[in-house]
Amino acid sequence: CEQRGLSGFFEPYNTITNAAFIIAGILLILRLFKRNMLDGRAIYLSSVLIIIGIGSFLWHLYRTNLTLMLDSIPIAIFVLSFLFFYLKHVTNKIYELILLFIGFFFYTAIATNLLIQTDFFYFENGGASYFAAISYLVFLQIFNYFKKVKLIKKSLIIVLIFLISLSFRQFDLIICENAHFIGTHFMWHILNALTLYLMI
Repeated sequence: CEQRGLSGFFEPYNTITNAAFIIAGILLILRLFKRNMLDGRAIYLSSVLIIIGIGSFLWHLYRTNLTLMLDSIPIAIFVLSFLFFYLKHVTNKIYELILLFIGFFFYTAIATNLLIQTDFFYFENGGASYFAAISYLVFLQIFNYFKKVKLIKKSLIIVLIFLISLSFRQFDLIICENAHFIGTHFMWHILNALTLYLMI
């Protein structure tokens, strides 16, 4: 959206708000060290969160094929890593872990394709894969319920924050037409950083 007003180069709000990811990652690492909780998985995910902020910063600063990769690859790494750690936490059966992990790829591919083909929630502007991924995590929570695994109380709050965050991303191109090229994508960065912070 901001590109429309600045000749396609540099998006001030979208670039600067990537600091939210970096700050969230640093705060998580400091919190872990302060509490002497040297959890390798949490430190790893927090580090990836910082890299996500840097990659997205570069992408919104100047769009090239290289910065696109720097933006998208860390996100994919975070999602797959978190899913793997989460599955290891909820099941100690290797076959369940493998099936659920493989199921993620099939589910997100099919769900993303179906969502793009609909006019629902403006998924033609992107974001379908994010919605598919979070809905799979909701499915896993239901899976946990039937396995009598204790649910994380903040799960519903995380999902709610993510859906609000995704809404800002989806309506960006619509709102920006009447918002002097500011749009709402920057709120996606801030709330998504909060979502990932709470997830870790």
